Amino acid sequence: MSDLKAEEVEAAAGRIVECFEDGDRNGYFSCFTPDARFIFFDEQTVLEGRTAYERVYDARVQSGWRVVECNSYNHSVRILGEGAALFTHDVDVSVETAIGSGKAELRESIVFHRQSDGRLLAVHEHLSAKP
Repeated sequence: MSDLKAEEVEAAAGRIVECFEDGDRNGYFSCFTPDARFIFFDEQTVLEGRTAYERVYDARVQSGWRVVECNSYNHSVRILGEGAALFTHDVDVSVETAIGSGKAELRESIVFHRQSDGRLLAVHEHLSAKP
């Protein structure tokens, strides 16, 4: 039987969304393992590791990008076994850029894994545009 509870997974995902919306870069990236993998519909390649995503994130911020609002709904948690879980949700993101504002309607899957120190961190994130 798994040591994870759906509420714990929801809280971990909620922290990711909250830090992303607040522009809390350090808090946001602390939610992911260093070797996490990121697959985003608007990136040409898979981002292998947190550092690769940090470079993309920082470049966006430096270009004038910032999150205005991030609304997460339709949550689903699936416990995958000892210390692992899949969190899925729909997320609407409003952003401002140097050339204006925009909104995206997205679907996201995040895989969490319990670390040896007890923390529940994301090891994989997949973001896609809603059809």
